[in-house]
Amino acid sequence: MLCCLILTFSICLTALLGDAILNVIRLPISRAFTDSLTHGLIGLITWIVVVQLYRGKFLVSKTFEVILSGFIASAIDVDHFIYNRSFDINEALHLGEHRPIFHSTSLLIVSTVVPYIFSLIRYQAIFFPLFVAEMSLETFLNEIEDGVDGEEDEVLTAAAVLQILNEAWINEKLSPELLPHKSEYVEVMMEQITQMEENVSRLNPTDLRNLIHRQELERIRYLIRSYLRIRLAKIEKYSLSLFNTRDIMSAEETDYLREYLALSVEPLKSLCDRMSGPIGNLNPKQIEISPDLETHVFIKSKCDLTEALIVNDDEIVLKEGSQHIIPYSVVYRIFWLNRLSWIILVSGMSHHIRDATRRGLWFYPIGSTKPLPKYLYIALLGILPHASFYLDTYIGKKFQILHKNTILRYIPYEEV
Repeated sequence: MLCCLILTFSICLTALLGDAILNVIRLPISRAFTDSLTHGLIGLITWIVVVQLYRGKFLVSKTFEVILSGFIASAIDVDHFIYNRSFDINEALHLGEHRPIFHSTSLLIVSTVVPYIFSLIRYQAIFFPLFVAEMSLETFLNEIEDGVDGEEDEVLTAAAVLQILNEAWINEKLSPELLPHKSEYVEVMMEQITQMEENVSRLNPTDLRNLIHRQELERIRYLIRSYLRIRLAKIEKYSLSLFNTRDIMSAEETDYLREYLALSVEPLKSLCDRMSGPIGNLNPKQIEISPDLETHVFIKSKCDLTEALIVNDDEIVLKEGSQHIIPYSVVYRIFWLNRLSWIILVSGMSHHIRDATRRGLWFYPIGSTKPLPKYLYIALLGILPHASFYLDTYIGKKFQILHKNTILRYIPYEEV
């Protein structure tokens, strides 16, 4: 949290420092360079704050996103040259009352939020239905809670958590890569198991329900144990490639990864360093194993998707109930569209807010607002990464609720 506050303060300080330098510089090309550099640094630091808020620390794997955010924030001014159809720097800096298209705040919001929402819908609308006794587990929870405690809220909570864990277990088992962890749901379910055991203990030992409910509890325990074992097996297999993507692992899994590398890779490297010849120059990257994202998966679409998927130059239209075998990377790119849209929105808004001190925000076709006071524009720049984080989290949770029965299901092509 302290790091986020320092970085937020750095955003405000960068904006003030850039404005102060612009007031001194008179050479047009120097002013343009300084202004673009300031925009880029603000966009870059803004996304670093967003990453910090998501993961609690900055990760090397997010460096590309950070650089992309800074580049987009600084490159928006290229529309000055596009508008003038000239590379003359003086004409680009003196557009009068005209506003280039990339400086339209309404266009920025529409062009990023719509693909962002659409990618969420697409990402959560592709699934393969697993025919297991999910209803028996939910019925079991209902019987336990209704028959003993009679608390309806707990029924919904327990059933929802179990459903999420069941989906996470299947996805983790059948997907080629390590998926984001669900450790918080595991902890909640373990607490729920303890409560359910207390409820079952109140039943008569000779009651048939006692035996059935205890068997169901064992099934839930098996699900959790299997889910954790599968994740640990992937962490061991892809240990080197996962080292820079620790954001998808829980704190306990991250500690396990460090200990595993310390006990496996470091002794091997130490041994090779003492040997002569090519083997003495062993680079751990040479023995790195990465997930095969081109593994084919069997999917079934729960709803109609307007945009076709491109697979080997062929278009695949996903209609409700249609089934396809496609590379996992196609589904992976859908998720990346979600991130890219949000990066463009956040970096673009940082540029627009800074420009708003001179000419206001332009909402086409309504018009422009009044120029923002300096204190307000600095405050908005500081609030932007925090607001984007909470808004993204809120929208994600809403879609998780709307699509709670929709999930990606992966079946390796070899098993179809």
